[in-house]
Amino acid sequence: MPLPLRAAAGPVAALVVAAAVVLLDDDGWWEGLLRPLWIGSLAILACAQTLSWQLVADRNGLRVATALRTRCYRWAEISAAAAHRNLLTIRLHGGREFSFFSRPAVWLAALFGGRYDPGAVARTVATAAHRPDLRPAQALPDRLGGPQHLVNRLALTGYAVFTVAHYAL
Repeated sequence: MPLPLRAAAGPVAALVVAAAVVLLDDDGWWEGLLRPLWIGSLAILACAQTLSWQLVADRNGLRVATALRTRCYRWAEISAAAAHRNLLTIRLHGGREFSFFSRPAVWLAALFGGRYDPGAVARTVATAAHRPDLRPAQALPDRLGGPQHLVNRLALTGYAVFTVAHYAL
């Protein structure tokens, strides 16, 4: 996904959820504060997680940036990758796996004139995991996900501060 979209996912979701807090104003600790904080935070994280993920492969392995953090996996840790039912799934040795909902990426790539094929990404990752001669030749800098992480954290914090202030006033 393009950087502007990855960076905007959290703040746009926070604005929508904050508007819902104002429109659905309730009294009491649960209805007015705790429920909006809990449900709103989950909604913001779900939206940011769905639209902010990014995979980057280099000679050392695969880096996965999600809404709030980046994880690095060496090629020796990756056992398989597949795309099935709108999920791009990467399995690690030992049975752990992580998945990304790929349908929004397909729709948005088409909307912005690009092409995204989760099956091709899965085949590329699986091939690189098992064939060292087909891995990228260069190592990449460690700044993957920096802008979206900062913006998503600020959006989540801003939403929490807004919700508490709205309840207190």
